[in-house]
Amino acid sequence: MLLPDDNSPTVPNAQVARPGQLNAPPPGPPVIDATGKAPIWQVARPQGAAGVGGRNTVGSFGLGFGIAMIVLAVMVLVLVIALNVNGKKGGGLGAVATVAPTIAPTQNVLTPTATALPPISNDTATGLATQFYLNISSQNLQNAYNLLSDSYQANQTIQEFQQQWQDTQQVTVDPNSIKVTPGSDNSNVLVKLSYIQVTKSDPTANNTVNATLKVGYEHNNLRILSVDTQVVPSTPTPQPSPTVAPTDVPTTPTATDTPTVSPSPTPKA
Repeated sequence: MLLPDDNSPTVPNAQVARPGQLNAPPPGPPVIDATGKAPIWQVARPQGAAGVGGRNTVGSFGLGFGIAMIVLAVMVLVLVIALNVNGKKGGGLGAVATVAPTIAPTQNVLTPTATALPPISNDTATGLATQFYLNISSQNLQNAYNLLSDSYQANQTIQEFQQQWQDTQQVTVDPNSIKVTPGSDNSNVLVKLSYIQVTKSDPTANNTVNATLKVGYEHNNLRILSVDTQVVPSTPTPQPSPTVAPTDVPTTPTATDTPTVSPSPTPKA
């Protein structure tokens, strides 16, 4: 005689098998009762379309979404904690790390070496000084002015220079008076000379002038840096005294003079 299945849904007071119970059926293929349904102690498989492992129910979707939100919340929490830790170390939340400026390597700039200027020879200095007065003597005052340095021209304009020499008729440099001596440094020399100046207002008067010219380099060119002059006072030539011709004075005998009488000869007896 067949005993009824206590787990069958058709049997009153049927007991539902739960996992872990001793009366759970042994593993094996599912048992189908007479109604074509799985016993109560079996979990019914979700039925879905053929070839698909079943439909996704709303409960399973909500569970997955909830898990994803929990994971996302945990990640956000970890990120916030990490930012707070970095903010405390760097001076506050969201503090931007200071980036040290990159220093470009210094390039060595080659400074051009100034070309050494040749020393000023005596002949060169003498030639420049005499040319200056030759231009003045020939009334070529512009060329004479161009031989002066910029600093000299800053203190005397070309109009003032022309006015200074407008009464000059001739300038003659005494070549025997030229003497060249070193200046305050190696970049200049002193040229001392004397010249005779004849003026238009008094051509008969000859003025002797002693001049000292400083010759040196300016902008790599030889220029007259300064001119100092001193007029030599003229000494008048003494006029010769007239010579008086001697006069013949007749001799008059004085009263004290006694004429000498020659003794007469004594006659002989």
